[in-house]
Amino acid sequence: MNGYTSDRRKQRCWRAAIACLATALLVLTSATARADDPSPALQEAAVPEPAAKSAESAAADESTAVDPDQIAQWVRGLDADRYSVREAAQKQLAAAGAPALDPVAEIAATGSLESATRAVNVLLEWAESRDKQLSLAALERIAALTTRPAESAMASERLATVREAAAIEAIEKLGGHIDGDRVFGMMGRPGALQVIIGTDWKGGVEGLKHIAAIRNVTTLSLHSAPLDDDAIPELLKLNQVNRIELYGVDITADAVAKQLKPALPHVDFDVRPGGARLGIRGLDIQEVVPDSPAEKAGLVIN
Repeated sequence: MNGYTSDRRKQRCWRAAIACLATALLVLTSATARADDPSPALQEAAVPEPAAKSAESAAADESTAVDPDQIAQWVRGLDADRYSVREAAQKQLAAAGAPALDPVAEIAATGSLESATRAVNVLLEWAESRDKQLSLAALERIAALTTRPAESAMASERLATVREAAAIEAIEKLGGHIDGDRVFGMMGRPGALQVIIGTDWKGGVEGLKHIAAIRNVTTLSLHSAPLDDDAIPELLKLNQVNRIELYGVDITADAVAKQLKPALPHVDFDVRPGGARLGIRGLDIQEVVPDSPAEKAGLVIN
């Protein structure tokens, strides 16, 4: 009986030793697997998050310059094998802002599917920025992407809207006026606009470039504006305009006949060397009707 009990004890000791050995082997195998395991969960733990936060802090502090080499490293990270590295690189580039604009735009146009998609997402994030310059620049880069037609179309439309609003503001600051075009509006052109440039115009020929950015302009009215034949090149760019009124300006009939009309055959030109009469009562100008094109053109009673 004593011999049997002794054997039982020996068996239990052997089992305990074998269990300990198996546990040790399991721990060693698990540690080796973790070192080589490319799973996102394990990789995520290996990425130092403080690096991304420091990049955001650097972008927020305008006095802190972002190292171009660091930006290049983040750009390469967009195509890294590890998911966590790609995620961190995208966040860091987005936080870097304007200094990373050109490298990110280049990858968006020429990178792999993964890196290009992430670069486009960075550009889209910048397009929503409160920094108007960064937003506009990002939209311009997206609009130029031939490989992303949907995003490009969206950016092009937003760019046109932004530029149109800026053009209207610029024209008004230079002394011009924007009004609804009643004639073309009644002809089924909702939203049609008339640009009126009169004696108060301070933009010269250079200021006329803003008109091309206003998509819904149907009538351009130059009423006694201080302009001459030097304005012809800018007028030739106005393919969206259907009518141009040249009242009392120094643009010659020869220039209209030989340059403007052949290049803009769809445009109705109304040339009156003596100036505008619309909105005036009486031959000797007894009254300038309020809110009329004559008043907006700067006509006054002497």
